[in-house]
Amino acid sequence: MTAQSNQNNHYQGQVKPEWLDYNDHMNLAYYVLAFDLATDFYYKGFGIAEDHIKQQKRSMFTTEINVSYHKELRLGDSFYIKTWLQDHNDKLIHYLHQMYNQQHQLVASNECLAIYVDMETRRSTYFPASIKNTLSETIKNQQRELLPEDIEWRLGIRR
Repeated sequence: MTAQSNQNNHYQGQVKPEWLDYNDHMNLAYYVLAFDLATDFYYKGFGIAEDHIKQQKRSMFTTEINVSYHKELRLGDSFYIKTWLQDHNDKLIHYLHQMYNQQHQLVASNECLAIYVDMETRRSTYFPASIKNTLSETIKNQQRELLPEDIEWRLGIRR
């Protein structure tokens, strides 16, 4: 599956035959894979793509996730993933993916906490100003009213 975007800049995909389990629906591991592909797609918007990782020797490492499953997907079903940035600090980001089917029904949610890492030392490091500014602008500009109010946040950045 390759990253695709629609006019809303959401990650899109389709359930492949190899993603099915013995219950004839998408296996839970492939929901996580789809969310991971959406994460890479989302990070590109902050300037954290393969060229940044190679040139700056900095990347994002996921430290914790929480996945909730709401509806099943079956072979050939199309889906899209919306992502919201909940919070950030000098080294961490906290965000939420929500996967929807073509009927715009919530299928699964993936809450994530990730840290910016120096690839040479393999230790956390500070976001450069350009990325930190983009993160701040994202929180300021994203349409918060689109984020469902009934989200039970399980993760967060300690203050």
